[in-house]
Amino acid sequence: MEKSSEKKRSQKRVNLKEIMRERLNLFQDWLYIGKPELMREYFSDLLFDEFGSDYFDKLSERRYREYINQNLPKKPISGQENANGIEPQKTANDKWDRDCYFQSVIPDEAFEDSEIAKKYGEKLRELREEQRLSLEDVANYSGLSIQNIQLIEAGKRKRIDRCRLLLFCGVYQVPPEYLLGFMELKGTMPIEYMSKETSTKVDFILNSLVSKDEELLFVFYKLALEDVKIRKKAISFLSNIPILKVFTPLRALRYIEEHKDQAKQRPKSVEVKPQQDNWKETGNFILSGTAALADLDKQTPILLNVFVSIIASPEETRKAVVQILKLAGFVTDGIPANEENV
Repeated sequence: MEKSSEKKRSQKRVNLKEIMRERLNLFQDWLYIGKPELMREYFSDLLFDEFGSDYFDKLSERRYREYINQNLPKKPISGQENANGIEPQKTANDKWDRDCYFQSVIPDEAFEDSEIAKKYGEKLRELREEQRLSLEDVANYSGLSIQNIQLIEAGKRKRIDRCRLLLFCGVYQVPPEYLLGFMELKGTMPIEYMSKETSTKVDFILNSLVSKDEELLFVFYKLALEDVKIRKKAISFLSNIPILKVFTPLRALRYIEEHKDQAKQRPKSVEVKPQQDNWKETGNFILSGTAALADLDKQTPILLNVFVSIIASPEETRKAVVQILKLAGFVTDGIPANEENV
């Protein structure tokens, strides 16, 4: 009997791993909330080829150096504190911990807190109703069973499984901190409060497309303004187009670093009149477009990686993607997409 139970548990772990690997693109920006050993086991081989080295090590080093450069407070990385409990000053040359990437504002105890688990379930149900998703929809998107989703929404699960949390982040395109009550999502994020990473991506997108490929920029702008449910469908749809290779967050930043100077170059002859009449309705389109793209940071950040991936593609692929999005009903000429179209 014990062997049978252990076999079933092992099979569930295998199934969960397969489900997560299939849906990696939907929650990749939030892998830091997972257990380091599991995330490495599940995804290292999928992410290794792009860098020729450990993806999570790269993220840990990058995150550590950002903390140092920005002088932000953080948990001790090496476990060394002084008598006052304050982390000693570090320099960018100090040794970084290979699991630094997995540090989070969410304490480990939160995942065992039944009250947080209850509120987590309430938040999931609230999001499902807001996005007009059925239990069957969520089951299809997440790969979890309807019964499992019902138990979590009802607060019957007294602990929070990190892997399932990531799947729900992918379904609703919200960060784990929001689902567990450690942050609130607000409306359009003021441009001055964009994270450095988001600002880098938004600037690159605008520099690459303004006066160069206005049709593609218009498509990005329209998608950024769409309902979260439609944006989520677009991410899943674009991630499965064979002609498009969707970048990981680090690969997107690396591509930007390699091509940022080229993106800033303006064509010798710039046509002043926009290609789309709808642009006139936005007034100052650059400001509006920047705000719309920046807002994706808290709602559907993976879409920014998708946009950078499209820009990095050959011209014929970019044109094909635009046509595919129009044919699929995600973007229409001047008419916002709706759930019936998509």
